[in-house]
Amino acid sequence: MSKYRFKSSEKWAVWKTHGENCNWCNIPIYYPHCQIDHVLPESLPHKDIKTYNRLKKLYKLHSDFEINSFYNWIPIHSSCNQSKSDNVFDGAPFVGQLLKRIEKKFDETIKWHNSMKQNLKLSKAIATIVQAVEDRILKESDLNEIFKSVKDPAQAYSQIIISAFQYGLRRFDNDQIRKIKIKNIDDCASILKGYDLTQQMVKLNPYEKGKLNISLPGDFPDFEIKKDAQKIEWLNKIVNITDSDADQIR
Repeated sequence: MSKYRFKSSEKWAVWKTHGENCNWCNIPIYYPHCQIDHVLPESLPHKDIKTYNRLKKLYKLHSDFEINSFYNWIPIHSSCNQSKSDNVFDGAPFVGQLLKRIEKKFDETIKWHNSMKQNLKLSKAIATIVQAVEDRILKESDLNEIFKSVKDPAQAYSQIIISAFQYGLRRFDNDQIRKIKIKNIDDCASILKGYDLTQQMVKLNPYEKGKLNISLPGDFPDFEIKKDAQKIEWLNKIVNITDSDADQIR
């Protein structure tokens, strides 16, 4: 049996709906560490269909309940997921209570999911930000703050881009850069345009030991190539997400 591959919009919706917490240990979970757990094990209908049908009746699950659906998914730490494994906890009251709580939040999950599906640029932005954490450009604490800034799904794209750019600037060693205040996406684009990053990065020799001097109006610092070139490149990516990039998100 092949395992279900979660779409970014599904993972995001489940994580946001359930309070950005692991629903097994009830401790906050960073998005990059978030896994999606099947409350009733994904393998159960294939291994033991009788038990699966019996538990659906026992827990009085929704008529539309499916093993791979928002009715059965919760955010979970990888360590908690490994501990839980494929345990069914046959008839355990807490399983029924958890499934009912998920069912009550179904409409909210769908709202988040649809918002993500409609805004493919947001999906691409989130994927880019998560990759920045894996590349150690951003800290996990930065990432958590970025995602907490999202209150309105309709404005999520702008909020995430602005917050990510601001936190990206804070990762620089230079005080002048860290103190730049971002108010809107135009500010992000203006800074990048001022640096002429695309052109400069093409010319940049990654093995050069000197410094990349990017001129801006006023007295702006040089950038140390090894420390800052990757951050510059990432900021350029996060702001300049194209429609063709977004179309690659599923």
